Amino acid sequence: MKKNVLFILLDGCEFSTFENREVASKLAPNISNLIKSGILKKIISNGQITQVSLPTILTQTYPLDFDGYNNGIRSRPKSIIEMFRDEGYDTSFIAAHNSITGPRRGFERGANFVKSIFDFDDTIEDFIRNFIYYELKRFDEKKISEKELIKIIKQEFSSLLDYMICSKDRVSYFFLPRRLKVQNEKVKIKLKAELEMLKKTPKDIIKKIKLVPSRFYSDYLGIKPDNINKANLDKIIEIKKQIYNFKEKLNGIFKKNSGLGFSPFSIYVSPTASEVFRAVDDFLNTQNSKLPWFLFVQLEDIHDGPKTCRFFNFIFKIKYLKRLLKIRKMHSSHRDFWRDLSLIYLDSEFGKFLKRLKKRKMFSNTIFYLFGDHGMGWDNKRDKSLMNNLGVRTHYEHIEVPLIISPCNKKPWKGMHDGMSISATLLSELGFKKHKSFKGKTIFSKSKEASIVENTGRGYCDFKNRDIFFTIKTIKYKSMFVLINKKLYPMRLYDKENDPNEYKNLLEKKIDTKAINFLVKFLIHERKKLLVDRGVNLKKILNKEEKWVVKEYKLDSYKSPRHYSRH
Repeated sequence: MKKNVLFILLDGCEFSTFENREVASKLAPNISNLIKSGILKKIISNGQITQVSLPTILTQTYPLDFDGYNNGIRSRPKSIIEMFRDEGYDTSFIAAHNSITGPRRGFERGANFVKSIFDFDDTIEDFIRNFIYYELKRFDEKKISEKELIKIIKQEFSSLLDYMICSKDRVSYFFLPRRLKVQNEKVKIKLKAELEMLKKTPKDIIKKIKLVPSRFYSDYLGIKPDNINKANLDKIIEIKKQIYNFKEKLNGIFKKNSGLGFSPFSIYVSPTASEVFRAVDDFLNTQNSKLPWFLFVQLEDIHDGPKTCRFFNFIFKIKYLKRLLKIRKMHSSHRDFWRDLSLIYLDSEFGKFLKRLKKRKMFSNTIFYLFGDHGMGWDNKRDKSLMNNLGVRTHYEHIEVPLIISPCNKKPWKGMHDGMSISATLLSELGFKKHKSFKGKTIFSKSKEASIVENTGRGYCDFKNRDIFFTIKTIKYKSMFVLINKKLYPMRLYDKENDPNEYKNLLEKKIDTKAINFLVKFLIHERKKLLVDRGVNLKKILNKEEKWVVKEYKLDSYKSPRHYSRH
């Protein structure tokens, strides 16, 4: 009899959360009970945010493979969810953030049942800010023609609007905030008018995108730019900007003066664990009982713990405050206090779900995989200014994540395994044939010599033209590099054996050429084509003729095309 698979993404959960078993059992007793009947393994994530790391988990390919992570897994040959579907599983995908479902990224590929509980208002804003603005910038720089720009916008924006109008994956639970629910008919009418305008007069859409900031674009859906009074628009935008900036200022003042560490005014709305597990129950209620099931679940509570966008949920979590204060008194931590509080809540909801699973008589026939995609926060013993560059925000608290498998009586290999190993292990243990595009190694086999994190920093993932950041992690070393045009520069180097928390950058005093050459050799072995395509002189590096020059900038080199957003 085939086992059911519950594949749970604990978004924003770092490995240290479960590293101390005593503390973990107090923070998350239900998850800790699964560890007792299974295993806990440290994984080195291939990305420091969900958009970068999730393609590696679901497709076992590097973030910058197959057109990069800008389009999620749209161009990647095979997803593990598709493999489960092809093996006769009833497949489901429950998303709690807008960056993973829909036509832009398609992470749900292969799922028969899809539910998306995320902030509807953020969908178009995110699309325009992170995608369209970059294409407009390329047009202004004469890198693409007007015809190409219109083709890109028509294709991508129409797919998104179609999805928002017709998709069946939204939920409509009674107490759910409006922004997380199915959009009402009034909004759908505006979306349809916008789509019609896009098809007939795409230049009007371009004109409006340049006129209306991305943050407020949803307020002007379906309205032609010539019908927008610019003077009134400027007044409205100025008022909204002032309200937005006032909230941000209050957040900063509150954090600084209260010492409580959370934001009382949140910018977007997130679903809670109870709402996500309700969607899971919906799937199990409609699931074909004759089929085994594979269920991907994203839980956002830890990630958004310091935000109070769900006021009643925040008040509810206060009941766990005494418990966490007691834990923190005995065991200090660099982790954010409110994220740990949200973990306690998440674990409580997970415990309730497990009871329901047992009532359905499904618990004993289910394999549990719980894992992080990236960590959050910052170790305050390290220079805070280093966190401003997202490309190298890849310290231990950001890329060392947990993998929990239960039940399991095998011992994992002690070496390092990366994010691709999460699904590689699952498929191997179930006896699935490995797809030719997959690069992951099961945790029960010898690991790679090093793990690689790669990304292009903030904004649009144009890996052919923008700087590429690489972090290479071995048992002994961790080093961060940046590829600028055709040249590779080391940025930071840490001795992981003597400085596990990465406080001392060894490159501040001198260049350890031997260590750099060793790490770059692995990078070339794994990412040769990417480096060759960018014109890097690999022969010079491999012959140890490269004169390494340390490059460090604490802010991303990428500058968002803000002249369109006007804020």
